[in-house]
Amino acid sequence: MADPVQAPVRAPVRAPVRAPIRARRVLTVALLLLVVLHVFPLPLGDSDQLLAGFIPWDLAYPLAWMAMASMVVVYMTTTPWPDEPPPERQPRPLQPPSRGDDR
Repeated sequence: MADPVQAPVRAPVRAPVRAPIRARRVLTVALLLLVVLHVFPLPLGDSDQLLAGFIPWDLAYPLAWMAMASMVVVYMTTTPWPDEPPPERQPRPLQPPSRGDDR
């Protein structure tokens, strides 16, 4: 009698690993702050005023904004998402299909 044809074994579909809630909140607040500061710049300085004695305010504000945006990118690509997932999130190795010839 012939063995029945078995369907190939597929890896179980796992939900994508979600970032922690705190990290998503930090990203949301940081991005909203960057958008607001980009669209509505703070009128803190006069365009003729020098910051630290040599940087004009019109140059210092965009430099500070870019530095904040860079810090957000560095934080969000290092701290909340480590290179290796925790052991409970690592996928199990696939088992070869059994043939059914266990006599």
